[in-house]
Amino acid sequence: NAACTLLAGTAAALGGTGVDDYVPAVARDAHARYRQSALSNVAPHAMAGGRPLSAVARDGRETPVEITLNPIYFDDGPHVLATLVDISARLAHEREMKARNDHLAALNEELTQFAYSASHDLRAPLATISGLLELCLEDLDDDETEECRHNINEALKTSRRNIRKVEAVLTLARAGLAPVPVEPFDLPATIAACWDDVSGDGRPKPAMVIDIDGPSIICTERQTIATAIENLLSNACRFQDPDKAENWVQVRIRTRGDSLSLLVSDNGIGIPQDEQPRIFDMFRRSAKSSGHGLGLALVQKNVLRLGGNIA
Repeated sequence: NAACTLLAGTAAALGGTGVDDYVPAVARDAHARYRQSALSNVAPHAMAGGRPLSAVARDGRETPVEITLNPIYFDDGPHVLATLVDISARLAHEREMKARNDHLAALNEELTQFAYSASHDLRAPLATISGLLELCLEDLDDDETEECRHNINEALKTSRRNIRKVEAVLTLARAGLAPVPVEPFDLPATIAACWDDVSGDGRPKPAMVIDIDGPSIICTERQTIATAIENLLSNACRFQDPDKAENWVQVRIRTRGDSLSLLVSDNGIGIPQDEQPRIFDMFRRSAKSSGHGLGLALVQKNVLRLGGNIA
């Protein structure tokens, strides 16, 4: 019954057929040589020596199998008994376990980076707030209320700025943990919606063009890819070049089967060459940036979540 299920045939239909009928076409020439070698050196062994094997059913379906060869002897000479085991479930389990282990390793690495970056980058503002509050105590002792008010306001500005930084860190930490539904959607329309939500920080937004080659409907996690795109478009708006008469942003989309290539270009101030190797590091920002330095780290995390890469 197991053989009938594996090879998609009845016992009567399978009886009398040859092994070559169930070997993938690309492997038949090599299989003939291996078979001759097995017959000349008959001993129990696993077939293929660790190479992946598949059995082709009568309906054309291929199933990964494990095959053990054992000699049996009849009056007309030695024969080989081949035992086939369907290992589809085992391979699926191994893939699932590898994916889980890779995910846990990535989380562990991320946690280490978070702990280091957060402690390093939050130590200075906390020290600033502490110093300002100490000055406030001194000012109160000297009845310097105006100076005390000034220092309290400075401490408040520093704390509020770093509250936003902590919130951004939490957003980054949560990215990739919550399940996001996969759905078909119009990518150019989603990019246009992201562009509408982007602010020019008081300046007119650049001209934006979307260039697409291939189908516009894709199927993936809409919110995940939208978060990455919105951060890139926001950067294009924030880092315009004031010396240029016209600023522009171009989004080029290439869709081929299951693959998507997305290129966001602009003619803004750019990124200095020496800063480029670390642009995806947490809290890494240029001297001209007033942000928290987590935008591109969030972009990278969302792209990796989708199984892609970014440069």
